[in-house]
Amino acid sequence: MTENQKLDSAWIGWNEVMRKVASLMRGRDFAAALSEVEAFLARERNPELRSDALGMRADLREELGDLKGAEEDLRTARSLVGPTYGRYVHELSLGCVSEKRESVNEAVSWYQTALRTCIEGEGISGGTALQKLLRLRAQEVLTAEDRTLCARAAQKSWQVLGLPGEPDLADISRAVSTIKEGEANPPRRRRSPDPLED
Repeated sequence: MTENQKLDSAWIGWNEVMRKVASLMRGRDFAAALSEVEAFLARERNPELRSDALGMRADLREELGDLKGAEEDLRTARSLVGPTYGRYVHELSLGCVSEKRESVNEAVSWYQTALRTCIEGEGISGGTALQKLLRLRAQEVLTAEDRTLCARAAQKSWQVLGLPGEPDLADISRAVSTIKEGEANPPRRRRSPDPLED
């Protein structure tokens, strides 16, 4: 079996685990779901798959009230991958866990980190991180560094979503609302004309 075939097989295995875990979660059996994810983690070595599985385990631990365990899993999960959508989601989750622990400054730091991942990565819209950061820090109290970070993330998100025109960076809250709408309803890409259709 080639390396690509092994990786494909591992992803198929992870998809099966996720289906089983989703079913258990719908039944509110979080302990059994956690066992399924832990069994997968015990045998899987691929960093990207481990990152996904650790993110899932963090969600389950959070549901079970283990915020410290969830945070540890999320920190490990984000360290396993580069500036990808998966890492962005782990950083958002770390911000949410920080908020649950009432550590607002730490949450702000994680949302800022998620915005940097949005800017560095490919195809990542940062609407949720922008929204969460602005909820914790009103536009009027953003530092100059935060304003620059938000502006860069808004421009990148605008581009990723293919929104028309440019974001109004003087009113970052309005720009974020438009980005969130774009994430919920991405504009349709125009089809290239088919020269055979006449």
